[in-house]
Amino acid sequence: SKLERGQWKVKLGDTVTLEVEKTLKDSSAFHFPFLAPWAPAEIVSIYRVHKSKESCARLREELSVGNTQQGNDAGEIMVEIRWFYRSHEIPGASRKKSESVFDELEEVFETDQVDICSADSILSP
Repeated sequence: SKLERGQWKVKLGDTVTLEVEKTLKDSSAFHFPFLAPWAPAEIVSIYRVHKSKESCARLREELSVGNTQQGNDAGEIMVEIRWFYRSHEIPGASRKKSESVFDELEEVFETDQVDICSADSILSP
């Protein structure tokens, strides 16, 4: 199937940006290049939450016979992600954000922190 304009595919191992909750500390911060607070992460797993065991079994049966069309009872798509920390987010490090220019590269660090969130929170691949 073709992707509609403005859509993208995300697969395991991709680095993405996710919308995160706004905190009181950064409520007035500028979140370049997005308008919402965000953080970088890696996709660890992708799965669908089914509304019932029956809908899961029905999808399994449809896929086994080659039908890739999804019905109206399709559940929410969830992603398991591994967070990357920016230098100012590392526990115990200086909390001061660097005064770097927006076009400079920013170093990130892989963490062991893994969370599950809705695929709807992905801002960009």
